[in-house]
Amino acid sequence: MGNPRKRISDIIRENDAFLVASHTNPDGDAIGSICAMGHILAALGKQFTLYNPSGLPERYAFADQPAPIEAELPSELPAWTIVMDCGAGARMGDALMARLGETSVINMDHHLGNDEFGAVNWVDPSQPAVGTMVAALAAELDVPVTGPLAENVYLAVSTDTGFFTYGNTTPESLELTAQMLRSGLDIAH
Repeated sequence: MGNPRKRISDIIRENDAFLVASHTNPDGDAIGSICAMGHILAALGKQFTLYNPSGLPERYAFADQPAPIEAELPSELPAWTIVMDCGAGARMGDALMARLGETSVINMDHHLGNDEFGAVNWVDPSQPAVGTMVAALAAELDVPVTGPLAENVYLAVSTDTGFFTYGNTTPESLELTAQMLRSGLDIAH
């Protein structure tokens, strides 16, 4: 299939509406990634719905959401659903699993053993978080990783690396964070 990041950027450019989802009981990478993807889609003038069957955990209520995170699926699904940080299709939740025939799935993940349940799969276990993949996709789409987009990428990357203390922390994740700081990211906020 070639470069999945390029294929995903082409799909985003060519389509107008998306569902953006993550695994049930979401962590910081799941919430940060879907919100960051929402900010990318908003910057490109796309329509989108953010979805998680568990809703938004209170501990991440501070995240700058480009739209509310819905706990119920819309009555009509768009042609494409972007599933973030979900190591297995079943982790999307029963409601979305039951309706996969209505939408094509883009699977963006970093977990070993991902069952590649998407029509397009960008699975890279060398990445410390899906948030770093979202930042790379933003660059591919010429969307600057600044403001609320950067805040959500930081949420995703910092939580999945144990605030840069886990062994999955990479030089690239530190460089990405430094770049976001240079561009105005306020980590104290």
